[in-house]
Amino acid sequence: MEYLLPTNNIVFKRLFGDAHNADILLAFLNAVLEDAGEAPLAKTKLFNPHLHKKTAQDKQTFLDIIGYSADGELVNLEILVSNQQNMQKSPMLNWAELYVGQMVKEKSFSSLHRTITITILDFIYLPSKQAHSLYQLREHQTKHLFTNYVEIHFLELPKLEKTELTKRTPLMWWGLFLQGIQKDRAEEFRLYNPIMKKAVDMLETISKDIQTSMLYNARQKAIHDEVSRMADAQSQGRAEGIVQSIQHLWLKRFGKMSEKEEKALYAASSEALAHILDQMLDAQYTVEQARMDLSI
Repeated sequence: MEYLLPTNNIVFKRLFGDAHNADILLAFLNAVLEDAGEAPLAKTKLFNPHLHKKTAQDKQTFLDIIGYSADGELVNLEILVSNQQNMQKSPMLNWAELYVGQMVKEKSFSSLHRTITITILDFIYLPSKQAHSLYQLREHQTKHLFTNYVEIHFLELPKLEKTELTKRTPLMWWGLFLQGIQKDRAEEFRLYNPIMKKAVDMLETISKDIQTSMLYNARQKAIHDEVSRMADAQSQGRAEGIVQSIQHLWLKRFGKMSEKEEKALYAASSEALAHILDQMLDAQYTVEQARMDLSI
C-alpha cells in the first residue's frame, strides 16, 4: 500500500479539516507559530468543518479556523494549500478577505482580531532560502512592527532539508509529513510523538479507503491537466509574441507581408519562428531567405 499525498485537497481536509482531528490541526498550527517565535494556541475551532470537496476540479484547499491563545485572545486563521504557481497577489487578497470578513459578520470594528494566513506550497515561490517565511507590516527603516494583526506565512515544501531526526524542529516534521511519506519511513514519523502517530495512522486509513482513493486520483489527474494546460498556454503566448515581432521587423525591412507569407508565418513551428526572428536581426538576411525559411 502507498500513502496518499497529504497536500492533495481531498486528503488534506480529511486530515486537518475533521473536527475529530482537532489535535492534529492544533499541533501543525503551533509548529508554524513556534517556528516564528510566537506563543502557541490553546485550542481551535473550524469555521467550515463540512467543506469536504466532492469534485476533483477544486484548484485550492482552504481551512478557515478560529484559534484561542492561552490568555483567551482570539486569532483568525486560514490555511491554503496551493499547487498554482501563478499566485502573485492572491496571498494578500486572501488575508484581506479573511480580515474584512470578520467585520462583515459582526458589523463592528471590535470584532477585528489578529489574522493569520498560512500558505503551503509544493513549489518554490520566494527568493529566500528558508522553507518557512513570515511577512508582517513593519516600518521600512526601523523595522518597527506596526501591528501583529497582519501575518502571512508561507511554507515551501521543496525547501525542506532531510536533516537528522534529532535536529528536526516540529515544523520540519510536519513539513516532511506533508511532502509525503514512504511506507518504510512511516514508523520514524509514528515514533516522533503521539499526535504525529495519529496523523500517520489516519493517513494510512484514508489511503486504504477506495472512495477516497478514487477522488484522490481524479484530483491528481486534474492537477496534471491544469499544469499541462498552463504550459501549453504559456508556450502559445510565447509563439504569438515571436510572430508579432517578426511581423513588425518584416514590415520595417521588407514591407507589408503578403497573405501567403502571413499564412506561412502562422503555420511555422516554434523552432522555425525562433530561427527567423534571430535572422531578422541580421542586416544580411534577405526577404528571399526569409521566404525560404517559411517554406514558401
